[in-house]
Formats: sequence, C-alpha cells, structure tokens
Amino acid sequence: MLLEIFIFLTLAFPKAGMMISGVPVTVAELLFGLIFIVSFIQIKKINVSFEMIVLYLIYSLFLLINLAFNIEGTNISSIFTLFILMISPIAFLIGKLVDRVRFVKYVTSAVIITSLFAILQKSFGVLNVNVQGITESFGTAIQYKPIGLVSDGMAFKMPSTYQNGNGLGLFLALSLPLLIGYRFDNRIWQAVKNISLILGLIGLILSGTRSSMIPFFIFVPYILYLFFKRNFNKAITWIVVVVSLLILLIIYFYYVRPAFIFNFFDDYILRTINDKTGNQRIPQIRILFNQLREDTGISYLRDILIGVPWVNSYALEGVFSVIGYHGFLGLPILYGLWISPIFYIWKKNKFIAIGLLFNIIAWMVDGSFNFPPYLMNYFLFVGVGINWKDERIEKNSHSDGGSATGSRS
Repeated sequence: MLLEIFIFLTLAFPKAGMMISGVPVTVAELLFGLIFIVSFIQIKKINVSFEMIVLYLIYSLFLLINLAFNIEGTNISSIFTLFILMISPIAFLIGKLVDRVRFVKYVTSAVIITSLFAILQKSFGVLNVNVQGITESFGTAIQYKPIGLVSDGMAFKMPSTYQNGNGLGLFLALSLPLLIGYRFDNRIWQAVKNISLILGLIGLILSGTRSSMIPFFIFVPYILYLFFKRNFNKAITWIVVVVSLLILLIIYFYYVRPAFIFNFFDDYILRTINDKTGNQRIPQIRILFNQLREDTGISYLRDILIGVPWVNSYALEGVFSVIGYHGFLGLPILYGLWISPIFYIWKKNKFIAIGLLFNIIAWMVDGSFNFPPYLMNYFLFVGVGINWKDERIEKNSHSDGGSATGSRS
C-alpha cells in the first residue's frame, strides 16, 4: 500500500509538501525514503544487472567528488540538488517492484488529474486554481515560477500540480506513449485510458513547454505506426475518430476562441523561429565559456573536468547545466546513466522507451533534472520498462488485466 501511495503522489501531486529552509520537502520524497526502510528485504532481492550497478557506482562516486570540491562555501540548496541527482536513479528499484497494470492505472489517473488541473487553470486562472501544500509546496509562491504569468492570474504555461509548465510537459511526454501503447482487457479501464489520452494531449499543449511538445508531435506518426501495426483492424476507426475530433476542436476554437489559435501559432511557432537567443540559452552559454576562458592552470583544468565552483555558479540549463556544474567529465557520466536503460527497454517496450527519450531530449535544453520529482519519475518508468515481460511469453497465462501492443514490436 505504501508503494502504491508513493507512486500515485509522485505522479499526480509531486509538489504536495512544504518548504523547509529553502528546500522543498514533499510527501512523495518522504514516502520514497520510507519505502526503502520498510521494504528493504524485498528490495534487496531485486535482480540488478552488473552493468547498471557499475554505472550507478561511477555516477555516485563522481557526484561525491564533485561535492568534495565544492563543499566549502556552498549552500544547502546546492547540496540538496546533488542529493536529488544521486538518489533519484534508485527509484528504478521501486519501478521493478510494482505490478505493471496497477502502474498503468496510476499513470492513467495521474494524467487525468494533472490535465484537468491544467484545463481549470487555463479557464479560471492559475492563481485561482492553486492549493498551497497540494498543487505547490507550502511556502512557495506560484506567481514567481517560470509560468509566464500575465494579468488576472492567467499564464502562458499551465503548471497544474507540477508547479511549472515544463514539469507538467515532462510528465505527460513520459506517460502518453505508454498509454497509447497499452491496452486494458477491462473495458471500463480502457475507456478511462482513452479519455486520459485526450485530456493528456490537451494538457501537454497547455503546459506550454516546447522542449516536450516538439519532440512528441514529431514522433507521433511513428508512435501511431507502432500502435496500428499490431492493431490494424482498429486503425481506420481510430484515424477517423482522431481526425474528426481535431477538426471539431479547430472549428470550435476558430469561431469561439480564435485568440487561442493565433496565440498558439505566435507563441510556439513564430517565437521559436524568431528567437535568436534560444530562449535565453545562448547568453548563458556565452557567460559559461567566458568564465572558462578566464581561468588558467589548475583552476582551468578543474573547471573543464568537474565544473566551475558552485559559489560562482549562475543559472544554466540542459547540457550546459551539466557542463557548468559537473564539467565535461560529468557529461558522459550523468547522461550515460540516464540514457543507457533506453537501449535495453527499447527491445521490450518501445512505447516506454520513446517516453524516456522525450525526457532526455527535453533535458538537453532544460535543467529540470536538478529538481524533484522529474529524475525520480523517469527512473520509476525505467524500472517498469526493465521489468516488462514479453507478451508472447504471457499469452497463455496472462492474468494481469492488460497488455502492451508494443512489447512485440
């Protein structure tokens, strides 16, 4: 029961908790630690590959060395960030423990909840659909988050229960491919899952995060190809339904809320093409490399290998956040641990692997992996994907209530 509560909260209400000394302490984080205490014997029996153990040990050792070089003068926020980076990957052990059908049910429910919150925030204003301690950590102020807040409490990026739009986009980009590829045997849950897919697509658009939306919509044809090649008889019906819904939505927004269509085009297409700063990423990169050029000797070597001193740090995103804080040596070590499971999961369930890939692409330009629960949720899906059984093996003894159409792809 503890495990199920943790999974539901980290997916649906990841920010439920409070700020303590400037650090967000959430209920999901506390449950995460409690699970490893209560279920230690069960977790100890989990089979983990030698390669994964070696990668994680190198990863952890490097982060500890990183901390040792920066311990003097650093603040609790930086230490907490490193702690998140180090602890989050072991969430894959919890993913290996959970029953896959229950997991997909929790994902389905979480997608509905987070998407409905986003829709309500878009309709009535973010500040009017916000509950301290539940949709955001108690003690934070949602109006100061990067959500593009404008007048009357409205915003460009709907944070939902994730406190910012990028977080919501990461979760939905991770979840939607799994839901597209999964088929419940139970008709009610299958219908609920289809509803969650529609709401999830709306939620992804409302999240306003281009780093998640663009890869998702580029990959949609391939995701649908994977689905339809195992469900060819349903392909025509699905195409008709989806195209009809899209046409109806376009007609609705064009005549009832035309500003939405034009704003969407301006914000996500024209602004992306015309923004010469890469959404302020290019100035960050220039500052980083200017600092690297200023240092000499041992300081320069240290900056290159393990990153600039944290006391001199500033806002960096994505790949350059890793280079800045952990150096060029940290780049293959950190991304290596994050990316390597995708190759193994690709052979078992391409839908989960694609969702993981979407998060990796987003983390090339976005630094959300430094904050909970994004890396934790990522490795939760990794654990489920690693433990996914081939549907062909289970076809005569399948009793878990559902199947993955992509597990044989």
